[in-house]
Amino acid sequence: MELNKASRFIAVGSGKGGVGKTTITVNLCLELSRLGQKVLVIDGDLGLANVCISLGLDPEFTLEHYFSNQRRLEEIVIRGAYGLEILPGTSGSHHLTQLSEEQKHNFILDLQALGKDRDYVFVDMAAGLGSQVTFFSRLCPELILVTTPEPTAMGDAYGLFKVLQEASLKPQVWLIVNRAHSAWEARSVENKLRMAVRKFLGSHLDYLGYLPQDQAVMDSSRKQKPFVYEFPNAKASQNLFTVLYRLEGNELAASRNEGLWDKVLQFIHS
Repeated sequence: MELNKASRFIAVGSGKGGVGKTTITVNLCLELSRLGQKVLVIDGDLGLANVCISLGLDPEFTLEHYFSNQRRLEEIVIRGAYGLEILPGTSGSHHLTQLSEEQKHNFILDLQALGKDRDYVFVDMAAGLGSQVTFFSRLCPELILVTTPEPTAMGDAYGLFKVLQEASLKPQVWLIVNRAHSAWEARSVENKLRMAVRKFLGSHLDYLGYLPQDQAVMDSSRKQKPFVYEFPNAKASQNLFTVLYRLEGNELAASRNEGLWDKVLQFIHS
């Protein structure tokens, strides 16, 4: 079933937990909203929701109320800063990880209707390679793959890519390298994954950018605040703007926002 072509449905996955996927999703969505885009973010970890927690929000209704037929989908949407819309998940609900085919089908239809007037619909997927990940990946023609430079995170990112390929799902894949100590390290990670994907899967991925290891991100996370607003001048925030520009197809703005060293590395690795 195809979703509305006017909206961009983008899944955000990692394979491995703890790589900063939710933090990146939330901050990216908030910044897109601040710039005037209509953005809906779905907490796609149906059993261990984190989106609202990361923003310090306590929703009255969640997807659990939707799947138990207590509320319609549009009734559980909450609004955050700059008009960002959030479809909240829930934590500690095992039965949401075992949805029936009928529930999945109805959810697709309702989500299609809900997302038709939005510019972006992001799905912050669960970590791992389970059925939830495959289900949400079927909804989204695009995937942002988040990894860190750790070999286990890179291996799991590649594993997620491979699982989707084997399931005949071939979204456009964007890569974000998180917690890199330098632009060189981030580009090295991108190069290794790009070569592995090309050699073993016959596919490709596109580089969105990297976020550095930054104390500002850790400090804002503890306060349940978005780092892009708590520390707008931090390196992580500046790099997030580069990611945003590139995602929007504005390579000129992305290039202007990058430092000279980043541009040199882009030329070397292109």
